[in-house]
Amino acid sequence: MLKKALLVVAFVGCSLVTMQQAQSAEWVRGYLRSNGTYVQPYYRSNRDGNFYNNWSTYPNVNPYTGRVGTRRTPSNSYRPYGSYQYRSYPRW
Repeated sequence: MLKKALLVVAFVGCSLVTMQQAQSAEWVRGYLRSNGTYVQPYYRSNRDGNFYNNWSTYPNVNPYTGRVGTRRTPSNSYRPYGSYQYRSYPRW
């Protein structure tokens, strides 16, 4: 009985991990750049405002391509998701 319960717990745990990994990516449709170059459709990691939680950041690995990220520091233009300033308008 205990073995069966442990097996069920392990299965549920693995399922949750798999579901979490599936939700950590979003599909991007192919598109045409302004210079006429076609970009193939691809998966990208969801935005969460953390530079280091990104497939292109070293040493993270893209699970779809197997490529190791190369970026080591954020660019000068990097701003975490949610840190953008919105213009406030006066209330009348």
